[in-house]
Amino acid sequence: MTWTVEAFRVSDEGLEWDLDLGGAGRADLESALGIDKLDVPGSVPITEAQAKVLLRVIANIDPGMYLGGSGELRYFLTEYAD
Repeated sequence: MTWTVEAFRVSDEGLEWDLDLGGAGRADLESALGIDKLDVPGSVPITEAQAKVLLRVIANIDPGMYLGGSGELRYFLTEYAD
């Protein structure tokens, strides 16, 4: 399975960006987010704060490059079959 963080614009629900989380496993994601069990398959809504954690801890990138903090985006953690 492949995990992706996706950001959608509130204004038109269009995809703003998506980022593959590489080889992150379910346990890694649950631990980083402080979630006991991810409800999947499919997509799980996450907060901007949770998106920041995933970008910083799992993807090892600066969240400031992707997150503006303006409230204009909605975030999802999505699982795709390989």
